[in-house]
Amino acid sequence: MARFLNNNQRITLVSFLAYFVMSGMLAPIGIISGPMAELFGEPITDVTARFSWLTVGNLVGAVIAVFLFEWVSLKILMMFIYALILTSLLSLNIVNELSSVGPVLGVVGLGCGLGLVGAALIISRCYQAERRASMLIITDGCFSIAGFMCAGIATFLIVREFHWASVYQFVGAVAAIILLLCAVSRFP
Repeated sequence: MARFLNNNQRITLVSFLAYFVMSGMLAPIGIISGPMAELFGEPITDVTARFSWLTVGNLVGAVIAVFLFEWVSLKILMMFIYALILTSLLSLNIVNELSSVGPVLGVVGLGCGLGLVGAALIISRCYQAERRASMLIITDGCFSIAGFMCAGIATFLIVREFHWASVYQFVGAVAAIILLLCAVSRFP
């Protein structure tokens, strides 16, 4: 993939996929809550409450980003963030207790909050004012596409009785692509 895209295209794709990951985490919640409740033997309200960790993590990540991006290289930070997200998403397949799901989702949310700020920084540093707005609008488009795709994938997998976190393995694959693109790219 790195051969087919120039550096600016690669890091722009990183930005777009960062928004895809966040939406991919949110979109399937209603679809996977039932199977999660069944697996953990808990009421659906208790299961869905665990997803508040994701949004709180996102908020905390966005606040931390205000300070962190001034001290740490954008490339290093983006690679660390998406490695952390990937590892966290993979761990959802082995979580045996509902009480562990929340903290894992909190870590993913933290990474997403940092990643969204990093994505916006990449766009703002790579594009002049006349193109910057359209690039930021495309990030919203990626957010919408992910919502549609991940909800569909979640439905497809749940109907076929896959593990509730299977859709998050798809999101993890997107995080792995981000990690790869970061590794082979130069950042502003």
